[in-house]
Amino acid sequence: MESWAWNGIHLNLPDDWEMIQFSKDSRSGRCAFADRYQLRFELNWAVVDGPPDFARMVSDYKAKLAAEEVTDLRSVQHAPWYGVFGRENKLPISRYGAFFPARSLLLEIVFLWPEKQKANNAFEGYVMDGVRVPAQNDSALRQWRAFGIDATVPEDHELVECKVHTAYAEMLFADQKERCQESFLRRGMLSEWLDQPLQEWLESQLPQGYTVITRRQSTHAGHECWLLEARITRPVLKDWLWGTRHYQACAWICSKDKRLHMFSRIAHQSRKAPAALPDIRMACCPDHQRGF
Repeated sequence: MESWAWNGIHLNLPDDWEMIQFSKDSRSGRCAFADRYQLRFELNWAVVDGPPDFARMVSDYKAKLAAEEVTDLRSVQHAPWYGVFGRENKLPISRYGAFFPARSLLLEIVFLWPEKQKANNAFEGYVMDGVRVPAQNDSALRQWRAFGIDATVPEDHELVECKVHTAYAEMLFADQKERCQESFLRRGMLSEWLDQPLQEWLESQLPQGYTVITRRQSTHAGHECWLLEARITRPVLKDWLWGTRHYQACAWICSKDKRLHMFSRIAHQSRKAPAALPDIRMACCPDHQRGF
């Protein structure tokens, strides 16, 4: 099983189920997972005012599905989850909903089974038992774990962009005013594109208009890491208003997964009274995690 963490929702799914669709909206959205053959799992979330009337919700949902000619309908339950099972175009489908008061979040999960396979209630229960929604705290951190990236960012920072393609995954976060931005990158197939020392490649990723002020190297748990810090060369108005922009970056090649991992941050900091920035962290394997 593989652990996923998306928008503060943690769950465990089979290793061969990949996320093929995702939403960035923290208040309402959907993620979908598929194996080699078909769509297998959906996760939907919405911030609501309070717990719904699940008995009425299930009854209304069954009536809706019956009108859509879904067959073999029956109510199902695995506390605190309530749901409906039915066959849609001969495919067994289980739909469950649960309310998580820690963040006033209503979750719906959907299991889609192959036509010739029965719904595995024990497996469904195992997945539902593993769903966690930690309480929200503006001063705390939130873990995101998807596409091989394991990132920890401030609780109030939103996912701005997520890019995924072959041997490449990148996630970008920012606060509401975009005064602090974080980027997390994981790349594979290094022999196909990495044609320079890692420290030189890291410096080549420096945003335009920044000047390097420090470079250093460290080794931890067999991982050789390169770090650099930079400052905006020519400040503009927003730098005078919010503080000069600083850039931090760290990169390494994991000795276990053989991928390149990099995370960086751009943040405004006052020269007179620099405020402490919230922690951010990135992990590549159980043995190694870096942060600043």
